[in-house]
Amino acid sequence: MLYVPAWSDHVEEMRWIEPLAEEGMGIVVYERRGTGKSDRPAPADDNYSVERMSTDAIELADSLGLERVVALASYDGAHQAVRFAAERPKLIAGLALVGPLLARRQSRDADDVGAPDRERDAVRPAFRRRPRYGKPARR
Repeated sequence: MLYVPAWSDHVEEMRWIEPLAEEGMGIVVYERRGTGKSDRPAPADDNYSVERMSTDAIELADSLGLERVVALASYDGAHQAVRFAAERPKLIAGLALVGPLLARRQSRDADDVGAPDRERDAVRPAFRRRPRYGKPARR
C-alpha cells in the first residue's frame, strides 16, 4: 500500500500505520514536498501542482520497484492518487479514498482547475461497482 499524503500529514503523526505494519502489511508513507522534513522547492507554479505531486508518488513507487499498489489517500491527497491511477493504471491495484477533496472544472473553457476528463473517466467504473464485501448499502 502507498499512502499519498494530504497537505498537513507528517510522518511523525502517522502512527496509524504501526498496527498495519505489525500485522505484516507493506505500507509506504512519505511527506509531500514542502511539508515536514521534505525539501521545500521554490513556490513556482509547477513545483506544487497536482501533476507534480502525483509524479512524486509515481517516482517513489518506481524507485522502490513496486509493481502493484493500492493507493490510500485522504482529503486533498486523493486528487494526486486519482491522477496517479489515471497516469499509471497498471501500477494501481486499487484506490482507497478517505474524505476525498476532488476539484472539478468550473467550465469547459477554464484552465485545468480540476480533474481532467481522462482522470474522471479512469475512476468512473470504480464508483459504479458494488463493494466485494458485506451487503450493499440501502438508499
